[in-house]
Amino acid sequence: MEVLLASVAAFGLAVLSAVAGFGGGVLLLPVFTALLGLRVAVPMLTLTQLP
Repeated sequence: MEVLLASVAAFGLAVLSAVAGFGGGVLLLPVFTALLGLRVAVPMLTLTQLP
């Protein structure tokens, strides 16, 4: 269930980031931290923000 919520949040924030031009990682870190914990959220966010 957490993976589904994280995927939906990542998609929504990617759309917002595409429109605004920035801020995807800043907004995604609190969501990932709440869903997955800090030890998992930081490496996962690093991987998702790679070009």
